[in-house]
Amino acid sequence: MWNWSKKDRLKNEISSNEMKLTQAKSSLEVIPAQHGFANVAEFKRAYNLAKKKLSEAEERQKQWKKENEEQKPVKQKVEANAVREKVSISKRLEQNKEQVDREIKKEKSRERECL
Repeated sequence: MWNWSKKDRLKNEISSNEMKLTQAKSSLEVIPAQHGFANVAEFKRAYNLAKKKLSEAEERQKQWKKENEEQKPVKQKVEANAVREKVSISKRLEQNKEQVDREIKKEKSRERECL
């Protein structure tokens, strides 16, 4: 008895999978038409042509970059920190406090001018 129920369940699964397969096949036939192609072969030709044009454009871009790199003068980097003297942390803290105080005074004077 158990074998009969298992057999029936498997038959139902097979039939449902066959239906899904036929639906998938029919939807595959429609996909190229949805994107403006008559069939898959036409899409493949358009794809290969686009791929070829892309590789040509990339090659021209590489050549252009190579030509422009040869013409550019080499810039030398100057490190700004190399010129700056080493300042102790307490002095930098004091300078930062003074700068903040100046900014606060400017803001207060701006508020007074607006009134």
